[in-house]
Amino acid sequence: EGDDGSDEAIAASHACILESGEAALEILSSCIREGQESGQIRTDQPWPILSHTTWAHVHGVVALALAQRLKMLEDQYHPALFEATIDVTLRGLRAS
Repeated sequence: EGDDGSDEAIAASHACILESGEAALEILSSCIREGQESGQIRTDQPWPILSHTTWAHVHGVVALALAQRLKMLEDQYHPALFEATIDVTLRGLRAS
């Protein structure tokens, strides 16, 4: 059984996805830190908590969509679901 390089390609792909995710989380974290410093984002929770909560919230709805697990919601409502996810997330971040 010869190695056609597919294991290496899969490992490289996973590494790339991990790096991209880490970069995206760093951008999100930076935005939340800056928002807290400017008074636009709540400060009752530290930025790492708000960053990871935001990441998890958005990731959850995206993962459900990609896994085609939103079938109980008619397709016509999917755009509104995505917009509501962003809206609820942003409202939850706002400073009082």
